[in-house]
Amino acid sequence: MRSLHVEDSGPGLTDVQLSLLFQPFERLGAQRTPAPGVGLGLAVSQQLAQLINGPIEVRSEPGVGSCFTLGSRRPGLTGRAMRCGAGRRAVIPTRGPDRW
Repeated sequence: MRSLHVEDSGPGLTDVQLSLLFQPFERLGAQRTPAPGVGLGLAVSQQLAQLINGPIEVRSEPGVGSCFTLGSRRPGLTGRAMRCGAGRRAVIPTRGPDRW
C-alpha cells in the first residue's frame, strides 16, 4: 500500500472533534473565526480515498498537532511513502501570506 502523510503543528483535535471531522460542512468551531473555508475539504478527501480503495486516517493530540494519512491499495500507483515523524516533512504554512 502507498501512503501520503501530512503532519501539522496546529492546535490538535479533541475526541469530540475527531468524531465530527469528516462530516460535510463541519468546521469544528472555525466558523467563529476569520479562517476561510466551508468544511468540505476532509469530506471530499474521504470520498477520494474510497475511490482509490484506501483509508484516510488521522492521529491528533490537543496542543500538539495532527497527522493525516491517505493510503491506496489501487494497483499501479507508485511512489515513496513518507511517514509522520520520520524526519521528512512538507511544511504547509497555516498563518501568514503563504498559507493555504
